[in-house]
Amino acid sequence: MSITIKEIGELAGVSKTTVSKVINNKDENISQATREKILKIMKEKNYVPNKLAQSLVTKKTNTIGLLIPDIRNPFFTDVSRGVEDKANEEGYNIILCNTDEDAKKEYEGIRTLSERMIDGIIFAASSNTNWKEANYKDIKIPTVLIDKKISMNKETLKGIVKINNFEGAYIATKHLLDIGNKKIIYLSGPLQNEIAVDRLEGYKKALIECNLSYNPAYVFEGKYKIEWGTRIYKKFRKDRF
Repeated sequence: MSITIKEIGELAGVSKTTVSKVINNKDENISQATREKILKIMKEKNYVPNKLAQSLVTKKTNTIGLLIPDIRNPFFTDVSRGVEDKANEEGYNIILCNTDEDAKKEYEGIRTLSERMIDGIIFAASSNTNWKEANYKDIKIPTVLIDKKISMNKETLKGIVKINNFEGAYIATKHLLDIGNKKIIYLSGPLQNEIAVDRLEGYKKALIECNLSYNPAYVFEGKYKIEWGTRIYKKFRKDRF
C-alpha cells in the first residue's frame, strides 16, 4: 500500500497541509530545509502524487489538448512535435486528437477534452470547416487557433498563429511568371476555407501584375491530400499542359 501525505507529514514532523503545499508547488512560505526534507521522504518512499486529486485542488491538470486535421500531413506532424516539445519543456502533457478532416470529430474531440478538465486547447480546424459558418462559441477553455479563423468567444480565444497565405501564393506565382512560365495551375483546397481563398487571391494578383488574365479553368479545387495533388499533376503531365 502506498504511503499517504498524512504519513509523510508524520515522518517529516509537519502537518498534512504543509506536505500538500510542497506537492502542489504552493510552498512559498515553507523553509527550504522543510521542503527538502519532505521531498527526500517522498523519494525514499516512492510516493507518486495523485494527479486527479491535485487537479481538484489546484484547478489545473498541466495538460493541453491538441486538435489537428491529419497527423499524416507533414505540416501537422511538425506542428505536433513542436507543441509537444515546448509543452514538455514547460511541464505540460499533450492529449492529441486527430480529427481526420471531419467537423463531427472536431466537436467530439472538443467535448472529450473539456470533460478531462484540460488547461487549454490548440486547435487547427479541418480544411472542410467553413470558416464563415463554423461556430465554436460553446468552447469554454482557453484556445489558440492554428492557421484558420473560426467563430469563438473573445474571452476564450487567446490568439491565432498563422502565416500570410496571400503573400506566399503571390510570391510563388510571381516567381514562376518571372522565369518565363505563362500557364500556371492552382491546386486549391476547399474554397470554403479561408486559407484557400487567400492563396487564390495572391495567385490572381501575380497574374494581373504580369498582364495575364485569370482563367478559372486553371484552378482545381480539392483536398489538402498528397494523393489528390499527385493525381492532378500526373493528369497535366500526361496532357503536356
